[in-house]
Amino acid sequence: MKKKFLLSFLAILVAITFAGMAEAKGDRGNGREHKAHQGMMGGMLDITQIEELQLTQEQKTKIQKMRDAHLKEIYALEDSITAKGRELREALTQATPDENRVFSLKKDMGTLRHDMYQKRLEHRENAWKILSEEQKTTFRKLRMDNKQMMGGSCAAGMKEECMDAPCMDKGKSPRGRY
Repeated sequence: MKKKFLLSFLAILVAITFAGMAEAKGDRGNGREHKAHQGMMGGMLDITQIEELQLTQEQKTKIQKMRDAHLKEIYALEDSITAKGRELREALTQATPDENRVFSLKKDMGTLRHDMYQKRLEHRENAWKILSEEQKTTFRKLRMDNKQMMGGSCAAGMKEECMDAPCMDKGKSPRGRY
């Protein structure tokens, strides 16, 4: 019985360790800087790179300053999540893992992920406020064209309906922003 428990525990520990190593490797060093200067960074679009929006230099500057500050916050949260992951792996490798500590660390990681999600939403909303109505319409059209090209579908099911969907203007949903 003890052998089965020990083998199960070790298998789980190995799986968590490899998952953590893969996660940690993904956001190390130059990968961040390289991604941040591309059009996309972790699913976050850099709208200053979209020529069709015809952003003014003032808009580009405002958005870029916001983006730089935002990325610093996100990187700090990612580093905290990685550190908590290491602590969790260490806690799980103890001869008798402290169940309360393990659950506490997992809860902390969840809170940090939630904070990161909230910061991303706030950043998107603030960047959206900088765009003119014409630029917002252009962005929506580009987004719908891209979704159709990629084989996706919009929430309302049809391009024209989706363009006028409440989530696009009234902030009822983060979808449709970027």
